[in-house]
Amino acid sequence: LDRLEWTGLFSMTEGEWMERLTQLQFVQPSHLEIQCLNETTSSSFDELLQDPVTAILSIDQYYSPYEKLQRILLVYQGVNAALSEALNDHQKNPSSERKLPSADDVLPTIILTVLRAKPHRLLRNLQMIEVFAPQEYLRGEAGYAYTNLYGAVQFLQDLNMDQPESLSISPEDFRKGLEESVAKTQERLSIGRTGSKDGTGDDVDEEAISTDIS
Repeated sequence: LDRLEWTGLFSMTEGEWMERLTQLQFVQPSHLEIQCLNETTSSSFDELLQDPVTAILSIDQYYSPYEKLQRILLVYQGVNAALSEALNDHQKNPSSERKLPSADDVLPTIILTVLRAKPHRLLRNLQMIEVFAPQEYLRGEAGYAYTNLYGAVQFLQDLNMDQPESLSISPEDFRKGLEESVAKTQERLSIGRTGSKDGTGDDVDEEAISTDIS
């Protein structure tokens, strides 16, 4: 996968992509206007998104375009299941008809899933599918799931970090969130460096961190 020629499908390099995800770790459901998740706590919606996060992290473990698409389908299905659970969690009458998630909430929740997962080499994996997957693989639900994940990545890539009008957040709060995310990552990096001296630290990519947010 690393030898796959970069075709320009995405304008970011992998390092720039990981840096963007690191900076946006403060984003909450309210910033993406995901109504059914707004009432949940941070730990609650992280639990709701556990399955799609696990699925998106597993994409890189598979080799064929078909297998990767099946993992992307699990991401999409997991997001829909999480939204459905959130919508019906406070339903007083168990016998009443279950609410179905709105299509308007699916893409923002996939965006949130990508942010929570911070998947390495996601751009490469999507490019591999684009280049090598037969057209019939990109039809039906799997194709729709791929389109949604691609759209989520495109949204995060195209987000103007100086004027984040696409997010439901003031420029001041956005800037504050960026600064806090960078500070937390630098702290984690410092701990990782200390631990790496005795072999216990995480393998932290310093290129994924930037303080250029002025």
